[in-house]
Amino acid sequence: MATGWWAWESEAQEETVTGEHPVLIDPFGDSEGPQTELIWGDSEEHSACPDCTSCDEPGCGCGIPALQPEWFGPPWAWPWWYGGPLAAILARAEIFIGAHGFKGSPDLGRNGNFGFHEGFNFGGPLGDPWGIGWQFGFRAAHSDFAGSSVTGVYDPGSRNQFFLSTGLFHRKFDCGLQWAVVFDYLHDNYYGSADLQQLRTEMSWKFGCQDEIGFWGAFMLGDDRYDYGTGSQAVLRDVESRDLYTLFYRRGFGCSGEGRIYGGFSGHGNGLLGVDFLLPVGERFGLEAGFAYLTPKGSTSEKALRDETWALTISLIWYPVRGNACAFADPFRPVLPVADNRYLIQRLP
Repeated sequence: MATGWWAWESEAQEETVTGEHPVLIDPFGDSEGPQTELIWGDSEEHSACPDCTSCDEPGCGCGIPALQPEWFGPPWAWPWWYGGPLAAILARAEIFIGAHGFKGSPDLGRNGNFGFHEGFNFGGPLGDPWGIGWQFGFRAAHSDFAGSSVTGVYDPGSRNQFFLSTGLFHRKFDCGLQWAVVFDYLHDNYYGSADLQQLRTEMSWKFGCQDEIGFWGAFMLGDDRYDYGTGSQAVLRDVESRDLYTLFYRRGFGCSGEGRIYGGFSGHGNGLLGVDFLLPVGERFGLEAGFAYLTPKGSTSEKALRDETWALTISLIWYPVRGNACAFADPFRPVLPVADNRYLIQRLP
């Protein structure tokens, strides 16, 4: 059998594909060759991904993305025949849809936002000898379908947010240092519009394959303004993203996901507490959920009401090509999620 990115396999062939010698078959079958299908090295030995707690076998034998990441290679090396780029993108894509709620400084203590969101996250190898990966993700969030009255005057418009996150990471399956750094961008259509940017980082030490202790933070890169004016009179308010400093503990559940709890503070002394987790649902879906709560300064005051910030998100993730067990075991699965209102927290100075 031929090996490499793409190989043809006749139905009459009896040779099996194992996790040790995975073969990616053209999934489109639109040439004159034999009928084909996409194979991920799921032999009888590896199909259940049985041992995700072993540090000796990163990826648990789940096929090309886990055991042979170099077979996909860097993006510039993807084959352009027989739908190669599409298969490569779908193979590592995480497509999600869900619901959310949040409240922050721009709501002036007078509005809570509920809505729905959709997006994707994608990671892949950079092509270097150190196992560094890159990630790119997008999230669109739609809220306030019945309008809002933050200024005391009813506004029938809904709120639409667009998040983009891209950066580099290095994921560890055994003991050692794991890290990630991404650039986050937000375009928020809310009383005018504001564009915010931040740098988000994570660095942790893994003890074995399951326990992990580390730091994640967010650092403002730019500010903007909202316009709370009514009619022809402009009332401009500066807005910025908060600097965040947190410590976290993450627990891996092998092929069954992971959970994390974190706590810390903002650059202006507010306390921050949060939880997030990822669990499998069936064979090709995952459930991601979490919350973040930023405590206001002062227990009871109008300013504390304005500064109180919280966000809650729940998402159903679809892995369109491979199963969730193999996705969880992929060393090039993005370390950081796409930004949302839990990780990019706004502040009116």
